[in-house]
Amino acid sequence: AATVPPTPTGGEVMTFDVLDDIAGIFGGTTYAAGQRTEVDGTLRDGLVLTKAVGSDWWSGVTLAEQSGDSQYLTDLSKPVTMRVWADQDGSLALEIENVAGGQSTNYALNKDVSQGWNDLSFDFSAAPAGVNYNKIVIRPDKDESVPKATEETVYLIDDVHFPTADLKITPVPDSEPPAFTAEVTDTVIFDQDPTGAVSVL
Repeated sequence: AATVPPTPTGGEVMTFDVLDDIAGIFGGTTYAAGQRTEVDGTLRDGLVLTKAVGSDWWSGVTLAEQSGDSQYLTDLSKPVTMRVWADQDGSLALEIENVAGGQSTNYALNKDVSQGWNDLSFDFSAAPAGVNYNKIVIRPDKDESVPKATEETVYLIDDVHFPTADLKITPVPDSEPPAFTAEVTDTVIFDQDPTGAVSVL
């Protein structure tokens, strides 16, 4: 795994070691696991986003979506950061959203990236306050003036850091049955079962 720069700590960090949590794709952008060589020669695993030719300008990937009281930004003054490899010059838009009661609040920031490694920082301090932002969307090369992508663009993203995230995890009940404990009143029957099984009444 890559060691430069190190993975941030605190809050919530999307490292994309597994991709099961990716919530969806739309408009022609796809994702896959991938690797790129870091500046120190180590390999960095991450999420590879590919915006294919013909993709809609608004296409992208829903990185995560939480329900209930979970939120990714409890303090809008603390920026969201990520490590990005770009196969070419381009841009990435990071969007924070809340959808509740049929109403949607979202705020997006677009950042230019250069071919190679980039350290991006998204300052959402101007986003509407008092909103429970629990959905994260990323849109490669978001440009309304180009309705359909005319060339393929590829990015690897890693270590998406939400320093003030507060995610409420609902405990999953233990699905294992309780261990059997024989009572002194139980009757044991040995039925010559070749497997050695014992029936208890």
